Amino acid sequence: MKNNLTYAVLDQLCLVQAGVDPDVIDQAVRREIINAVVFRLWAKRKDDPFYRFTSTLAVAADLEALCTVGWTIPASPIILAGSAVITDFTATTITRSTGTFPVGSILGLTLIRRAGANYGIGTAVARVTLGGATATFELLIGFMDAYNAANDALMVAVLKSQSVLSSDFSPYYFDRIIRIHDSVSRPTQGDFDAVGSGEEFSNLKYLKTKASRVAYRHRGTTIDFFVGSSALPLGVIMVEYAGKPGTYTLATADTEILLQPEDNAELIAEVTKTFSEISKEPSVDKTPNRGG
Repeated sequence: MKNNLTYAVLDQLCLVQAGVDPDVIDQAVRREIINAVVFRLWAKRKDDPFYRFTSTLAVAADLEALCTVGWTIPASPIILAGSAVITDFTATTITRSTGTFPVGSILGLTLIRRAGANYGIGTAVARVTLGGATATFELLIGFMDAYNAANDALMVAVLKSQSVLSSDFSPYYFDRIIRIHDSVSRPTQGDFDAVGSGEEFSNLKYLKTKASRVAYRHRGTTIDFFVGSSALPLGVIMVEYAGKPGTYTLATADTEILLQPEDNAELIAEVTKTFSEISKEPSVDKTPNRGG
């Protein structure tokens, strides 16, 4: 059930019912009056199911793709323009042009020999043991041939295991987050744990009791996620939140007002009454006094 009343329609309707010319009350004043009444009516019933919404969250990829400078990987659209490049590679170290490799990152390494475009010279999985722009790694699986910058290229997929998974929550004007969960059946957890403190959120990885848990922290327009070391990977993430009306501005004039339709009569009556009362107030002469 939607409310088809927009801010602009409400504004004009109340002016007509109050018998007030639009030029009598400044537009900015009318917008503030309408906003005040809308939020007062919303606050009375903000816990009503009418204001409950559910949306899917897109979690930022925790994967980075890099390659050596001056080399184009034809079948790798994941290598983006402006990405860092690999500038040096040895049997135990890897160096990038910008950014750093976090400690604990997992590296998927593919060594490519330019001559004959042989893509199978070396493939391996490694783990970063000493982070930085030049990182030290240890091979976990596979093998790597000796790298020669003149003849070889290197493609690296970086799984940043120590980085923060996050999601943008800026498109929604809302009062509060009620719950976040995903499509995965977790043995001991339904909703994700809500964490308010940034320090507490950062320390979750050190707590053994949180190893199998998933948690989130809301900050500004971003939601960060923590996935414990033994927790199941994230599935399709859903957020349930309590909606809140937007404010009446020039940009939102044609936006439907997020109020229950049953509140429209009271909304119109109160705004009309206020417009009428203000229009009858004596005007103030703002002409500067130039008398002698």
